[in-house]
Amino acid sequence: MKQFVEWLIKLGPGTQDDGIKGVRDQAKEALEAGQLDDAIAIYRAILAEEPETAAAFAGLVKALIAKGEPDEARSVLDQVPQALAGNAEIAQARSALELALQAKSTGPLEPLAEAVARDPADHQARYDL
Repeated sequence: MKQFVEWLIKLGPGTQDDGIKGVRDQAKEALEAGQLDDAIAIYRAILAEEPETAAAFAGLVKALIAKGEPDEARSVLDQVPQALAGNAEIAQARSALELALQAKSTGPLEPLAEAVARDPADHQARYDL
């Protein structure tokens, strides 16, 4: 994968920054297409080459959350350099992780939805849902 990233960087239109942007775009496209393993691998390769790339940290966290690996996503966030801690993309990734962890802890929603369907006047079931 590292060779792939280096190759893409060389294909970039001029500067290394343009090449890294192209690789980040590829990773983002893989994430959006649901190709989570590819996105994770590309984001990790970017971080190996450019360890202070906020977009790569954020993308990796989002891919890990989508893959159902919140503990690994937390580990990645713990590795974010202090210089990037206040970055908006990092903050968004932290929020996404917190939401994923909250959703995981809520439990199944089907019984509550069924209770509301059975008795629309059951306000406690509506509130719990």
